[in-house]
Amino acid sequence: MSVTIKEIANICGVSRGTVDRALNNRPNINPETKKYIIKTAKELGYRPHFLAKSLSTGKTNTIGIIVFDVYNEYFSHLIHSSQQKSLDENYGLNIMVSNKNKKQELMCIDNLLERNVDGIIINSINNNTSYINKLKNSNKPIVSIGNRIDSHIPFVGINDYQAMYDSTEYVISKGYEDVIFVCPPLQYKNKQNIYAPSERYRGYNDCILSLGLKSKVIKDKDYVEKIHHYLKNSSKKIAFLCSSDIFALNVMREVKSVYGHIPNNIGIMGFDNLSMLQYISPILTTVSYPLTEVGNLAVTSILNQINENKKNDYILNHSIVVGETI
Repeated sequence: MSVTIKEIANICGVSRGTVDRALNNRPNINPETKKYIIKTAKELGYRPHFLAKSLSTGKTNTIGIIVFDVYNEYFSHLIHSSQQKSLDENYGLNIMVSNKNKKQELMCIDNLLERNVDGIIINSINNNTSYINKLKNSNKPIVSIGNRIDSHIPFVGINDYQAMYDSTEYVISKGYEDVIFVCPPLQYKNKQNIYAPSERYRGYNDCILSLGLKSKVIKDKDYVEKIHHYLKNSSKKIAFLCSSDIFALNVMREVKSVYGHIPNNIGIMGFDNLSMLQYISPILTTVSYPLTEVGNLAVTSILNQINENKKNDYILNHSIVVGETI
């Protein structure tokens, strides 16, 4: 059984109020007395009662995070870095999964609010007005990752538009005459939050048009089947520029199933630079997305809002990771 504040007070020869001031860093206490109380509490293995502390301070020292799933390394990496940063700051991380389901995401938010978390990090699938108002009216610090939600809600990520613009330029510089953009999430336009895929499409499209080329996009659910149209009907040097590594790996597998290898006239490029790529041959050319930094800064943003009422975006650098497929 853990030691109580009353027991610490008796051992130190002080009142319970003095112990409370020492352990909660409150004023009006002699520095030497405070030092002695803290030392004694540590030696006795004192741990504050979580619920009691929450009731007295209005804080739970917990942060919620909502992601699409935990199967994709993109999200598991984000969770890992967010949790480590949270623990470093003496916070716990409550993990919720939306499964890319709008109603389930709302349930996740309600659950976290009922648990009185001190802030919420969201990779959102919702973005309508009532949803945005729900977040604002929660009076909790909110941070968006992946998909930006609203200009008034802090965002942590990269400049998706510029990253894909740079990627398209890079592919064309390697002599590819047809660059096909593979982005299945675009099929959900006006149905759910697809901020990141939409920005990547804009970057691709603007670059293509600026060079006087024709924009070609695959946004179908059966996108792997659609690539056969280009494989069969193009005599040009073509590249499939994908909005994520997962899509790129599926395209790579399909091209290999047709040719037995990746022909020299076919290029494939991904986006995210997942660690699993080290096991893939040939090495996939991709875009590096700084997931560790995004997770760290998402927590930092929550704490900045809690402690300083400070809201700001963090836009991180991206880079092209040169592989063997472009």
